[in-house]
Amino acid sequence: MKTVASAQTISAATRPELLNADGHVCGFFHSEDEQYSVLMPFIKEGLDNGERAWHVIDPARRDEHVRRLGEAGIDVGAAEARGQFVLLDWSQTYLQGGGFNQDRTMAAFAKARNAGRQEGFPRTRFLCDMEWGLTGTYEQVAEYEATSNFVPLDGDVAICAYKLNRWSANVMMAGLRTHPLVIIGGLLHENPFYQQPGEVLMDLKAGRVSGSACC
Repeated sequence: MKTVASAQTISAATRPELLNADGHVCGFFHSEDEQYSVLMPFIKEGLDNGERAWHVIDPARRDEHVRRLGEAGIDVGAAEARGQFVLLDWSQTYLQGGGFNQDRTMAAFAKARNAGRQEGFPRTRFLCDMEWGLTGTYEQVAEYEATSNFVPLDGDVAICAYKLNRWSANVMMAGLRTHPLVIIGGLLHENPFYQQPGEVLMDLKAGRVSGSACC
């Protein structure tokens, strides 16, 4: 497994050709503190470069997320006012209407990608906490992650953040199979376990992989 960047420099500036390659990154973290430590430079760099940030988080953590960004020197209110920063929670995205819908979710992300370009931002950096999937099934999470690779990011980047102690081994393997890049131990790697989305979906349809989402 090839290391791409250090824990404190997960950024497009470090290795732009890798973060731009496919744009879909799976991040495994032991805690929220580790996640912020690793990703905050990446978040701040994008905003400083005039790029757009689009975050989806746990509704219960909204205030904490804003606080942590503020402590890192990010003026969240000003960024939101100019349309550069969008902060949503699961009830507004993945679980809108009370449950997960694959087509609706993919359409919302496609709209967000297009809106960034239309509003003049050169790039959008998506960051999505994935614990919404604990309300559903392993198959839903795996299908969503695999299907995401069918929609090109066109230079944008999306990081799907997983807390290791919340998920089953099955979901961890699904994350490895469905993301071209992966963050493990605070380091960004090219993912040797990545498979084409069609292969993953075929296995799901045939029932060759299944299990619970929660650990």
